[in-house]
Parts: sequence; C-alpha cells; structure tokens
Amino acid sequence: MYMSGYDLFTGPAQYISDPVNYAWKIIRESNALVDSVLFIEKQLAQTFKSTEIKSYIERNNQLIQTYADHYVFAYDQVLNGMVQRRLKR
Repeated sequence: MYMSGYDLFTGPAQYISDPVNYAWKIIRESNALVDSVLFIEKQLAQTFKSTEIKSYIERNNQLIQTYADHYVFAYDQVLNGMVQRRLKR
C-alpha cells in the first residue's frame, strides 16, 4: 500500500560471495522481529473497534475481506518505518 513512498535505494550493488547464506541471514533478522511485530499489532488492534479493522473490497467480481485502509495506515505508523528498513536490507 505504501511502496510508492518508500526510498529503497541502497547505493551501488555489492558483490555477495555466498548469496544463500546472505539470504538466510536476512530471514533470521526478520524472523527475530516477529514478536515485536505481533505485539505492536495486538496493541494497535485494542485501540480500534473490531468492526473498524477489516473492510471489504471487490476484486475480480468477488467481495474480499481485507484490512481497512485506516487500520493499515495506523499500523504502518506504529511500525515506524520497519517495513521499509526490512525491504532495504
């Protein structure tokens, strides 16, 4: 939802001698954040009515339940740039 606003430029490409090991390092770093992300989401959800968290959109002539835009915005704000930092990594 917010990708167009992210600055994902990381500078010139750098050689990675062991790309598989490097990829797993990034995965382990991201996985270490799971507890924080889930805790933040749980705290945020308690500030919204349950009916305000989800909404419906029509996609390919089907009604699909998704997160409400205002909830996604608030979640992005409380994560304080975490998504962009992980994508840059």
